[in-house]
Amino acid sequence: EALSKTPNGSESCPISQLPNELLLRIFSYLKQRKVSPQTVYPIVDADLLRASLVCKAWHNPAICVFYEVVQLRTVHSIQLFHRTLQKYPHIRKMVRVLVFPARIGVRCPDALLDTFAEIVNLVENLDSLDVTCPVRKSGLEGELRHILPIAEGRHPDLKRLTIYANSKVPAEFPASLATYSRLIKLSLVGVFLSKPILADTMPILPELLNFSSTAGNAASQMDSWLLACPKLGCLTLGKGEAPPLSLLTKGNIVLLIFTQRTFDPSVATWLPECTSVHCVVISWAIFSNIDHKMFPPSLHLIQITVCPRDRMSLETFKARLGENVALRGLQFWVIGNNKWPVENEEALKDACKTSGVLMAPPLLSASFPKTSE
Repeated sequence: EALSKTPNGSESCPISQLPNELLLRIFSYLKQRKVSPQTVYPIVDADLLRASLVCKAWHNPAICVFYEVVQLRTVHSIQLFHRTLQKYPHIRKMVRVLVFPARIGVRCPDALLDTFAEIVNLVENLDSLDVTCPVRKSGLEGELRHILPIAEGRHPDLKRLTIYANSKVPAEFPASLATYSRLIKLSLVGVFLSKPILADTMPILPELLNFSSTAGNAASQMDSWLLACPKLGCLTLGKGEAPPLSLLTKGNIVLLIFTQRTFDPSVATWLPECTSVHCVVISWAIFSNIDHKMFPPSLHLIQITVCPRDRMSLETFKARLGENVALRGLQFWVIGNNKWPVENEEALKDACKTSGVLMAPPLLSASFPKTSE
C-alpha cells in the first residue's frame, strides 16, 4: 500500500511528496555532530549525501542541510570549499555555521588567512563563525591590531563568534566587533590585548549572554566593558586570566566556568567574592584544594571536571563538600577514561545526600565541555 497512483497513472511513493519543511527537519537529524575546531572527523555524515541521491524531491532539502554547518579542518578542504562557493553561488546563502581550524599562537600563512576572509565574505548571512584572526599593523601610526576578517555590512545577524589569535603579541581589539549588536556569545582564544577596552571607547553588545576568554588576557583587559553589557550572565575563564574581576564581584554573572585544570592558591581569595554566581564548573584539582566556605555564598550547583590523571578519594570529596547550606546539586563531568566517579557513584551520592545535595549521574566526554548558550 506504500505506492499510490499519480494522475498520469504512474506509481509514486508518498514519502517523496513530503513538504520541504518536513524534509529539512528530518534531514537535520542526520547531520548532528559536535562542532569543534579540534575534531578529527568531517562534520557531516555521508547519510546526507546518500539522501540527496534518493530522488529529485529529496535533493535540494538534503543539500541545504548539508551546507548549513560547514567545518573546514584541512587546507585542502578550505581550498575546495572556496572554489565551490565561487562556482556555485547559490550555496552561499545556505551556510549558517562556519568553523575554520583553530590556529592558537601559531603563525598562519597570510595566503591562507586571506582565503579565510574571502570565504567568510562570500557566504551571505552567518549565525555562527569560528575563525583565526591575524595580528597586523593598521592605521596611520601602524599600531598592531587583531583583524576581524568580516567586511563592513556582512553578516549583520551574527550571533556567535569565536576568535583564535595566531600570535601571542599584545594588540588592539577590533573595534568593528561592536557593529554586531546581535551577538549573544563571544569567545576569545589566545587573544592578548595591549590596551584596556572601555565602554566609552567601544559600544557595548546589548544582547551578549556568554563571554569566554582562554589562553589570553582578554577578560582582564575588557573587564569594565563586559561589566557594562547588561545581559551577560555566563563567563568562561582559562589559564592566563588574573581574577578578581569587577565583572565577578559587581556584575550579574550566574554561571562561572573555570577551565584551568591545576590548582592556583589565589582562587581561594577571589572565588568567595563572586556574590552573584549560582553555578560553577571547576576541575577536581581546584575543588579538592579549597574549603567549602571558600565557594561563592549563593552557590547552588557545582559541576566538577575530572581528567584521566586526577587521583580522587571519597574522604577528600566529603571534606570539601562540607555543609554548604546553599548548595543544591552536584555533577561530575568525566573527561577521558577516569572511571573512579562512575565506579564510586553510589558512595558519592550517599555523601551528597548527607550534605543535603542532589547528585546527578556523571557525564562522560572525550574533551572539555563546551559552554552552553
